[in-house]
Amino acid sequence: MDADPMAVAARSPMARSRLSNHPNRVAGLDGRSSTMRRRRDLVEAYTAELGGRKAISEAKQVEIGRAADLVLAAEEMRARALRGDDIDLFHLVRLENLGARALWGLGIARRRRATLGPSGLAQALEAGK
Repeated sequence: MDADPMAVAARSPMARSRLSNHPNRVAGLDGRSSTMRRRRDLVEAYTAELGGRKAISEAKQVEIGRAADLVLAAEEMRARALRGDDIDLFHLVRLENLGARALWGLGIARRRRATLGPSGLAQALEAGK
């Protein structure tokens, strides 16, 4: 029987990129900084929301990392604005929108809305008063 020419042989973890083996890493950045700890927290939260690391593909892991980066950048810019730094509000709104859209693309925002539902949303708003 002929071998399938489209089949890809499984590779050893030793033959993979360091970033592939450790998707929470960012090349050239120290993982101990507060920014990287926050990024790791976001990635872990989004991964858990989607069923855990074993339930998602590597491509989805990359998307999760990008969403976490956008949310983190928006959080950092908002913190600068709250400290009184001069920032461009257009860029802040744009970053927050991009982060929200990335989460929406992953299905995370839709799950939260479906969980709350119309009556749950009203209850959540009422509880916040």
